[in-house]
Amino acid sequence: MIHETLYSSDNLSSIDMHNYFTKLVKSIFNSYGSISRRVTYKIETNNIKIDVKKATPLALIVNELTTNILKYGFPENNSGEILITLTSDNENTCELTVADNEVGLPENFDWRNSESLGLKLISIIVESQLDGTTDIEYEKGTKFKIKFKLIKK
Repeated sequence: MIHETLYSSDNLSSIDMHNYFTKLVKSIFNSYGSISRRVTYKIETNNIKIDVKKATPLALIVNELTTNILKYGFPENNSGEILITLTSDNENTCELTVADNEVGLPENFDWRNSESLGLKLISIIVESQLDGTTDIEYEKGTKFKIKFKLIKK
């Protein structure tokens, strides 16, 4: 999907993350069938464009977190929303958040030492490919907050 987005773009070096995340999340929702009638998603990116080296790991993270939320975040036919945001400040620091407003993870859940392959993968991607950090908030669901620099200095 990254290559398809690049080839259909005017700029082959960066990707419009709003369009890309929208295509990605729509594809994930389509594969989960009936849950997409109960759960909605919202994507806010402020028209941020990111180079392929950063866009690829971000896509893997959004894919993993969105998939996990759809699998486990809305049990017993509950409904709700997934919110994905990507913001940037003046110092080239970006923050990706992926949040749900349903059951979330238990507050004392130690995600860094979890047996979950997906959560281990997220940690590895954030630290080694984005040179970033991950925090989790447990208020009204779960919110993963990933901070990273756009340009390595």
